[in-house]
Amino acid sequence: MQMQLRIAVFALSLVAFPAIAEIKERPLSPVTYAAPGDSATGEVISEDESQLQLNVRPCNGARTVMVFHKPYLKDPAGTMQCPGGAKSIIQVIQK
Repeated sequence: MQMQLRIAVFALSLVAFPAIAEIKERPLSPVTYAAPGDSATGEVISEDESQLQLNVRPCNGARTVMVFHKPYLKDPAGTMQCPGGAKSIIQVIQK
């Protein structure tokens, strides 16, 4: 009985392992929406006529995104040295 249980657990791990590996390889992006008065510094991911998406941890592998909706203020904040090279960063304040 115990041997059958071990075989069943082993078989399930073979099936589950590829799915677990796929989740670990895919970067997950926690997202926060800015409220009036919120500010953050980071690297611009995207910007269009209505919103700006900012990676507030540009040196990490996985993005941490803060979304600002117009109206907001943005100013250059220099560069940040990351292991992969320098990244331009800005400061954004939600109005």
